Amino acid sequence: MMVTETGAAAPDWVGLSRTRLLWVIRGGLGDNLTKAMAVLRSLGSYAVWPLVRRRLERLEEAGAIEVIPSFSQILVGGQQMMLGTASDETRIFYEARGIDFTFHNLRRFLDHPASMMDPVGFFSDRDTIIHHIFQSTHRHPVYDFQLLLMYDGGLAELARRAAQVESGTDPAQQRFEHLIEDPTYYDRLFDQIRAFVADPATPASSGDYHVDDPAMMLAMDQFKDLRGFTNYAAHLDVTVLDVVKAYGGELWKATLGRLFSRQPVRLEYQAFDPALVRRYFPEGLPDGI
Repeated sequence: MMVTETGAAAPDWVGLSRTRLLWVIRGGLGDNLTKAMAVLRSLGSYAVWPLVRRRLERLEEAGAIEVIPSFSQILVGGQQMMLGTASDETRIFYEARGIDFTFHNLRRFLDHPASMMDPVGFFSDRDTIIHHIFQSTHRHPVYDFQLLLMYDGGLAELARRAAQVESGTDPAQQRFEHLIEDPTYYDRLFDQIRAFVADPATPASSGDYHVDDPAMMLAMDQFKDLRGFTNYAAHLDVTVLDVVKAYGGELWKATLGRLFSRQPVRLEYQAFDPALVRRYFPEGLPDGI
């Protein structure tokens, strides 16, 4: 795998001390109460599948997805999307800008824990999704824009917050400015928000990837929007036992498993869009992938 973003612009906060970087995202009492309530709502959503299914039905009604995967398919698919692709892609993105992956993700967690607890977004409330959009650079923010179709007034609230951030008056402005990894992100984001609010059918763009790895580019293209993710997840042959194995395995890797060699999360290539597979592997998938 090769980084193709050598010399990418680093954000201004990269040179600050770790003490300063932690202090600036601490939040006040009201902020932290809001964070705690968002965590409880997110955890509660995992326990109430009918609530999440209704959110997915709204996405289907809005035309953002074509199929509703099962609870197990969503969780296993989310683990594969996040840890089989997004985490590695993010490491490369951070490395090009001199950002410490572990420390920065700790800061993102402390800034808004609920935004780091849901790999797919279906278990998050409206305001957590919006905070996440402004808190972290997204190559494909359309995925997160589409999530707001789960909520009445979701896009209107996104537009309102965008106006505040653009004018520098958002309550979380300082935190956002000390978390965003790409100093050019907002220059693109505000136009993307306006385009999507005007037309929620606005597609996510393909390409412009900063890796020279066809397997990773295939995954990034598949997961650039909700339709791609849900179509992938719906093709997974999994049960609740597979959910336990997947997330139990991640818990093991994060604890005692760190003492042993760790196997990477494998993607299920038969679940990818065949047209995308042909685009990135015109001669067919190589052995061992």
